[in-house]
Amino acid sequence: MIADFNSALCECLAFNERLNEEIDRIFRTLKDALGERPIVLYGLTSLVSAEILNFFKERGLQAACICDPQGVSDEFSGVPVIGPQTLKNDFANATVVVCVNYDNDEAECVLAAHGFPRHRII
Repeated sequence: MIADFNSALCECLAFNERLNEEIDRIFRTLKDALGERPIVLYGLTSLVSAEILNFFKERGLQAACICDPQGVSDEFSGVPVIGPQTLKNDFANATVVVCVNYDNDEAECVLAAHGFPRHRII
């Protein structure tokens, strides 16, 4: 029984290592694709936004700001929070990561209406 547990544990650890390597590869590709374009998170959902901010920071990416479509506060986890008009005016070249709990298609439609091409919405 212990041998089975050790085998299963080794398989899990190996899978986790492969997964982390793949995530790191994806983020290297993302960094290359971004070039000088900033990353903006869209939607101020505290748990989701905080997790994504931390996940990005661990991999060397920093969000320029968070766009809160419902209103504006000063900052969230040390990152400036802006409104949709500021997003449109000041971050038109950004790649936007949607962090909302409602339908992502709706968020994509709103962002597309603000001039963001779908290939720059994650």
